[in-house]
Formats: sequence, C-alpha cells, structure tokens
Amino acid sequence: MKLNRIDHFTIRTNDLEATRAFYEATLGLSIGWRPSFPFPGYWLYNGSDSMIHLAAMSDTEQFGLANGDGGLIDYLGTRSGEGSGALDHIAIRGSNGPAYLHRLRMASVPYRERVVPELNEWQVFVVDPNGVTVEVIFSSSEAPAGAARTTGPI
Repeated sequence: MKLNRIDHFTIRTNDLEATRAFYEATLGLSIGWRPSFPFPGYWLYNGSDSMIHLAAMSDTEQFGLANGDGGLIDYLGTRSGEGSGALDHIAIRGSNGPAYLHRLRMASVPYRERVVPELNEWQVFVVDPNGVTVEVIFSSSEAPAGAARTTGPI
C-alpha cells in the first residue's frame, strides 16, 4: 500500500459560522459542494480540492448524547475532549508568506512564528475558534527580518 497525501480533515464545531469565517479569512478557503449529510456543515475548498470539512454540533451532540435523529453523533459517533484532542496541530505548506501575514493582519488574527534553520522553514501558527492549531509552512527565505529564529518549541 502507498499513501499519497492527506485528503482532508474534519472539525466538529459549536460555532459553525465563526469557524467557516476563520478559515475563509486565514487560509482563503471557499465553500464548495458537500453531500447532503444529516447534520449542518461546510466543505471548504482550496481551488478544486476539498481541504477542511466542518461539522456543526448541536447541544445534544456537544455533550455526547446520541439523540437517534440521524444527526452528527449517529453519523460520525461520539468524540470526547475539546480542541484537537491528542492532535497537536495541522500543518499546511504554503507560498508567499508575506502575503499570508498581510492576510492575517487584515483579518486581525493573532499568530506566532518561528524559523527553523535546519529545515529551511518559516512556520506561522494560528488557532481557530475551536482551539485547533494550524501551522502554515513557508521557505525561511521568505521570513521577514526579525522573525523568531529557533530550533526548539515556542
């Protein structure tokens, strides 16, 4: 077996619209086609590729109580914890890092950054409304003067 790439990731959210707006503003994703699942949500696309699937949680689903109405719990099952659970962060490769920082500033989204010289990477981290950390990786040659240069955790 050969794995080709990560296809998408799904975020269960208590605030569907804020989460949609976050990913539109920070990553430039757009709403696209989504099957008629028995719960509200969006599929967010990068061009023609779906990248993030958002699934709205009802109060019942938020507290892990299956309600038998064919909603999110019945379809995907229960999940405990908040944010990304044991998953630390999701990383996406990008290009034109300065334009990305401009996008974040225009959307008033806080970020943290670091340069990892051994990897030739400039990493920019944001946190979505659900506590999920997203890292966007650029070449360190794109990093602005003064970007934190480190090889350890921030």
